Amino acid sequence: MTLLRWRRRGMSIVVFLAVVSLHACSSSNGTNGSNGANGADGAKSNSTPIANAGLDQKVAAAGIPVTLNGSASSDPDGDAISYEWTIIERPVGSIDALSSLVASNPTFTPDKAGVYKLSLVVNDGVVNSSADTITVRAGMPVPDTGQTRWYSTTFGDDGDYAINPLSYTDNGDGTILDNVTGLTWQKCSLGQSGTDCAIGTAATYSWASADAACGSLSLAGTGWRLPTDFELMTIVDYGRSVPPINTAFFPNTIAASYWSSTDYAADTSTAWFVYFGGTSMINDDKSIAHYVRCVR
Repeated sequence: MTLLRWRRRGMSIVVFLAVVSLHACSSSNGTNGSNGANGADGAKSNSTPIANAGLDQKVAAAGIPVTLNGSASSDPDGDAISYEWTIIERPVGSIDALSSLVASNPTFTPDKAGVYKLSLVVNDGVVNSSADTITVRAGMPVPDTGQTRWYSTTFGDDGDYAINPLSYTDNGDGTILDNVTGLTWQKCSLGQSGTDCAIGTAATYSWASADAACGSLSLAGTGWRLPTDFELMTIVDYGRSVPPINTAFFPNTIAASYWSSTDYAADTSTAWFVYFGGTSMINDDKSIAHYVRCVR
């Protein structure tokens, strides 16, 4: 408030001027307004970081080092992130370890041929991301064909050799582990269930439907998919009659055709299937329905 005094003809006139500070009146409201974007208490919200474990990898054989790449992981708020790697699946007998569980680009050397699955979770100091997984394939030993019959007296027939004999383990959860390749197979054909696969009926699918059905398969473990043509041929047992497969581990297998995920190179509207009514591999139009056994 400002006081002014005027004197005129012996009279004193006192005038009071009130000065209002607009800044003072608005300051408290301005401060509260700035908090509005972040909530009543002014606290900054936190976004969940995103893990990126990189691309799936393949090396020619066990013993070749692999470098993982989680550097594409990020945080929407720009916060620094930490890393946590885990080997969640490995071939039977593997004892290999990562060079670091907390580096963005650790290395490891597969000590067994087969499939390795690794998980990456990142943390921004407040919350963990969802896990991102990748698959590393280290070679893949070819199982023996199972052929034991000799067709000549000259040494050199398939029956003269027994290299990587077919070997399986029933995991007791609807899955079968191939001890040679490290692959885990669905015990029953899609549509069947039970310890002897006698519950339900094996169903047939178009190629696209088969791929989708394997991807959404609810069975022990994750990462189910349609097998490649090579992978599907590894469970063919040439020492057995129709169906040419070890029915002690794959009971009630239909003596018919099973889809693979592999396109026919000359015409990608078709894909390869393996015929378990014999031992052949043939290509067919993807719209045609065949049986399915998933793998991971």
